[in-house]
Amino acid sequence: MKILVLGSNERSVLATIRSLGRAECEIDVFGLSKYSVVSHSKYTNNYYYLDTDIADQLKNYILDLVSTNAYDLILPCVDIFCLLIERDRVAYEKYAKISLPKNGSYEKMSDKKLLIDTSNKYNILTPITKCIIKGSQIKESLISDVSFPIYAKPRYSVLIHNGRLQTTQVRKLHNKHQLLKYLSDYIYRVDVLLQDVVPGVGKSAYIFAVEGKVISIMSQIRLHEPKIGGGSSYRSTCELDDYLLDSSSRLALHYKWTGPMMIEYKHDPESNKYYIMEINARLWGSLPLTINSGHDIPKYTYEYFSRGVVPKSNKTIIGLTQRHLVRDIGWLFSNKRRVSEYFSWLVDFKRGFYGREFFDVERKEDFMPAIWSYYFLLKNRLSQTRRIVGIVSNSINFLSLFQIVNKRRLIKIFQKKEINNILFVCRGNVARSAYCENWSKSHIPDCNFLSAGTIGVEGRHIQPEILDIATDADLHHHRSVALDSIDRDWPDIIFIMDARNLYEIKAFKFDSHLIFPLSCLSTLGQIKDPDKIDSKEVPDIVRSIRDNLTQFKRLFKESLFK
Repeated sequence: MKILVLGSNERSVLATIRSLGRAECEIDVFGLSKYSVVSHSKYTNNYYYLDTDIADQLKNYILDLVSTNAYDLILPCVDIFCLLIERDRVAYEKYAKISLPKNGSYEKMSDKKLLIDTSNKYNILTPITKCIIKGSQIKESLISDVSFPIYAKPRYSVLIHNGRLQTTQVRKLHNKHQLLKYLSDYIYRVDVLLQDVVPGVGKSAYIFAVEGKVISIMSQIRLHEPKIGGGSSYRSTCELDDYLLDSSSRLALHYKWTGPMMIEYKHDPESNKYYIMEINARLWGSLPLTINSGHDIPKYTYEYFSRGVVPKSNKTIIGLTQRHLVRDIGWLFSNKRRVSEYFSWLVDFKRGFYGREFFDVERKEDFMPAIWSYYFLLKNRLSQTRRIVGIVSNSINFLSLFQIVNKRRLIKIFQKKEINNILFVCRGNVARSAYCENWSKSHIPDCNFLSAGTIGVEGRHIQPEILDIATDADLHHHRSVALDSIDRDWPDIIFIMDARNLYEIKAFKFDSHLIFPLSCLSTLGQIKDPDKIDSKEVPDIVRSIRDNLTQFKRLFKESLFK
């Protein structure tokens, strides 16, 4: 059996190829990153990757793979590939079978708003939910009835926007400023759900179903999980509650689902109530524990979708624990803890000697992925250190007499040649650089102005607090632009806002002699990022930008730039 697994650095992918490898399948893997622990597993025959988020490029690359390699099955492990395959499944089915049902149920199960409606239909408890409709005007009145803290989650985990595949993030938010910022990042492309925080611990049902009938099901409880949300770092198998069995079975039947699915609940021990949080129509991060407990879901998946073999239900081994070691170390040091808690964490490792605890990545029979995971972790930490050092170094330039030198150098450049095209750059292009561009267009008609952001996300709306304050520029129709879309030869002058911009813009290969801090025109210091500070400081930022641009206008009129 020759299988193409789609995914790279996910724990689910590593667990999947190990399961299929033990079943003597020949496995190729396709991912989005060159650096993947999966590529170093002994069970990976070939590893392919394409570092892009353009949907059509990915589609063509995968089609080329499946048309030339005679795969028996295409198995997408993560949402981004499930969406990609489901969108054009007819094209892929010419060459191989696909481990997704044909009835369109994947799209329905991916809809978080539909899950809320469906759960209410079956009297399954859900958090109180408010839906902010895509394209809504972002203002405080929109969220006046929201109580904090709150979880914000886009309606879909992945989507295709402007031809690009994009993942979305669930966030726990604590105030209006954070929520308005979050909405400005997402509301232009997808509905956003706001959900009350539900007390309790995470408890999930892990299922393999055939045409809506649950064939295999087990339950896990989260022991260590991040406060902001996301996957657990430490978890344990537990007895399957009757409520979880009943509600999960009804949902599987409603969607007529075939394949693996995970339903996440929150269990409030005081009221003994379960609230449904999420449903995943694909393999999950805690898959290694599911497999070790007696439910080999990847093997069930390939046997059913490639051979039509319906798996037999196995009894769950209760009390097993599984740990993602690197993440769990991070969890341990994420908050101040008593010495006894650190000691208890170390003592728990003895469970491994009795065969009651396992690790997600570290496996004796396939240890190279663990070695490479530590290498990538160290590499990322060193990269972060270099980035911090670079930003600090650039900050010194911003805060020194170098800034005065910049102003003199800038004037000389304007005196030597005609300046027509001016580019403003910040990080997101939804506040500082956007205001610069639109203010300049209104007040300085003799030049061409553009703005862009270094993070490469396009189509975002202006941050609401900027809209409220920067009334002397037309910002309502502005949408963020990625810096990599700007022609390198277009700008005559590039203005940046802070030291981080200076550090990040180096990767885009613009002429360094054309890059200047905007603040060199008038006020010393950096133009702070509104996303990183209290909203009360935003008027000062707008005022600082306006002062510098006014100075720019004055110098221009005095013909210093001609």
